[in-house]
Amino acid sequence: MTELILPNSVSSIGDIAFTYCSGLEKITVESGNSCYDSRDNCNSIIDTEFNTLIVGCKNSVIPNSVTSIGYYAFYGCSGLTELTLPDSVASIGDGAFICCSDLSKITSLAEIPPMCGSGVFDRVNKTNCELIVPVISVTAYKLAEVWNEFSNIRGFSGVEVTVADKTRKIVVE
Repeated sequence: MTELILPNSVSSIGDIAFTYCSGLEKITVESGNSCYDSRDNCNSIIDTEFNTLIVGCKNSVIPNSVTSIGYYAFYGCSGLTELTLPDSVASIGDGAFICCSDLSKITSLAEIPPMCGSGVFDRVNKTNCELIVPVISVTAYKLAEVWNEFSNIRGFSGVEVTVADKTRKIVVE
């Protein structure tokens, strides 16, 4: 399966409903669904009431309005190689990224490490996967449960520079 279209009539999705859909590239929630959305064309299913991303795919972009990643949301998504967690994400549910074996780079924009359930990054190569966090938070991530399992934690500080009427983000390490 490469594409998932969730009809507006769906009001309940069970845990791990779309696990091991490593070929899934596009997720759309039909407009008018009162329980779920795919805001900002994020290629994800979001529980509208709780702002929780509950199903993701290898092309998901987590919107800034999402506050949590649900249980097993990306379970078995081996095609996921990079991930950016906006600073709005405060918690990540059990097994959210379990078996995302191709994950090689995680950028977390949160200064406070998100709380993690059990097995969040099981079967992710935490020795080789690069974890990039705000430079002022490197120590916090190195001490936080789950995050401290990553061997390669680096800090970033973003600097925006305007050159010839164009804004570019430059990462200073």
